[in-house]
Amino acid sequence: MEMVALGINVIMFGEKLQGATAVLCADALATVDIMSACSARSPALQSIHARILALPEFAALAPALQTAHV
Repeated sequence: MEMVALGINVIMFGEKLQGATAVLCADALATVDIMSACSARSPALQSIHARILALPEFAALAPALQTAHV
């Protein structure tokens, strides 16, 4: 669910943050690891990760995007 929430936040705020340095904060370490390493073991997380990477909002944020475990 944390990965889904992260994707929703990218959709909701990605356009507003375009051109700025943004930090994706998550309290699930697996989410941060998946986004940082660009890999997931679970088929469900792989699917969610692929969908997040395919978002135009994510593509716009990607050059200045960081992830953090909070």
